[in-house]
Amino acid sequence: MNLLKSSFKLPKILIIEYPPSEGYTYYSDNQYKLCYNKHMPKDENVYTTSYKCLSTTDFFVNEAIIYRNMLIGICKRLGIKFIELSFHKDDQFIINSEISCIDINSNNTDINYCYARDLRVHDGALTAHPGIGIHREVTDKILSIL
Repeated sequence: MNLLKSSFKLPKILIIEYPPSEGYTYYSDNQYKLCYNKHMPKDENVYTTSYKCLSTTDFFVNEAIIYRNMLIGICKRLGIKFIELSFHKDDQFIINSEISCIDINSNNTDINYCYARDLRVHDGALTAHPGIGIHREVTDKILSIL
C-alpha cells in the first residue's frame, strides 16, 4: 500500500508467498507482539489471551481472505500480474483459496536442499529459512505460471 502512495514506478508482477494465516502480530507501545500457535510467548498476557480466543473462530482465515481480495483487486485495477504461493499446504486459507504450494519437505534428507540460514531445532524438528533446492522449486513454479 505504501508503494501506491509513492512516486516509484509500479511493478509488472507482484509475487506473494503467504505466511500461515493463523500467525498474528499485534502492535502496541511501539512494539510488535507476534502470536502464532507454534511460537507463542511463554507469558500469558492480553495478546496471548486475545489470540487464543480468536483461534477458536474463523477470524484468521476470513482476515486472510479480505487481504487477498484487496491484493487481487488492486493488481487487477492497475494491470499488475499477481502470483500467489505458499509453503503451508495444510493452512485452511491456502486450501480454501486453492493457492499453489511448494512442499518444503521435498528432499528432506538433503539439508542443503531444504534449509538455509538460521538452522535450528524447534520442538524436535529442523527449521530454517528455505534452502537452495526449495528456492529452485519456487523459481520453477513462478516461471511455469508466467
